[in-house]
Amino acid sequence: MAEAEKTVYAQPGALIQKFEFSDLTLVLTLQYANNRTALVSTYISNKSAVSKHLQLSWQGGLLNQWDDKRSVPQALPGWSRELTSNESGLTIHFGKVRDTWNILTSGSSAYKISRSLKTKTAITPDTLSYQAIAPITLAAKQTYALYTTHSYVHNQQEAEQQQVLSAQILDNPEHYINAAKQRWQSYISQGLKQEQAPVEQQ
Repeated sequence: MAEAEKTVYAQPGALIQKFEFSDLTLVLTLQYANNRTALVSTYISNKSAVSKHLQLSWQGGLLNQWDDKRSVPQALPGWSRELTSNESGLTIHFGKVRDTWNILTSGSSAYKISRSLKTKTAITPDTLSYQAIAPITLAAKQTYALYTTHSYVHNQQEAEQQQVLSAQILDNPEHYINAAKQRWQSYISQGLKQEQAPVEQQ
């Protein structure tokens, strides 16, 4: 990303990052569908006159340090954390902890990432990290749209509810994108418009 021209800005209900490369444009938009699930819309545009074969890649991991003196296992002995995956994404499972001033998890608390395209995910259990990849072909002067939901749930009931919602979002993302815009327009009505910002950022 170092060679890209980067623009970061906010609209009501949305955080947006834009990266301009010589031959590609990448735009990521974060919006919330509800209080448990966020939607990230990713648009990759091929500015060149030839098709491109791209390898999309995601990676991440859980922190092992609790604070400047203790690791997570030292701070919360016996707390289990596990990563599992399928072709549509990744789930981070959190074991039960009832530590009032630190963490309260139910034993079925989880963070789930679901994508609109199939991915291959490699998990490294020792470091609680992962890397996922997916190839795409992007025709000349075309844009590829990828949608990803991120959900944090406290218990199994919420997990089931958000799983249904995530499937609905990925099946019809534009509906939820427009719903988020309309919801925020109703919040602000006539106020808080960025009159001095470029048109695309208003």
